[in-house]
Amino acid sequence: MAGVDCVGPTALLAKFCNTRLEFHYANTAGKTYKIKRGPLNSPCRSGTVNSLNVAADHTLAHYGKACAQLFVNGKRRAVQCHYITS
Repeated sequence: MAGVDCVGPTALLAKFCNTRLEFHYANTAGKTYKIKRGPLNSPCRSGTVNSLNVAADHTLAHYGKACAQLFVNGKRRAVQCHYITS
């Protein structure tokens, strides 16, 4: 599951428009082998982005990393990765 939340004064100032969350999966050589794209969220929202949830547990095809990426207006703005080694 991936999402974006802001707290405090930032939540009032942050405006997210045309957002998309994606999961990118890469092997240990850094080659991306799978991308799970969420829907484009067109309306602007203050302080938050709709979350993306892959409902079912699944086993990845390779060791490597799984990254959640946030796109705003078509540009990647944030990445959070988890390394999978065993």
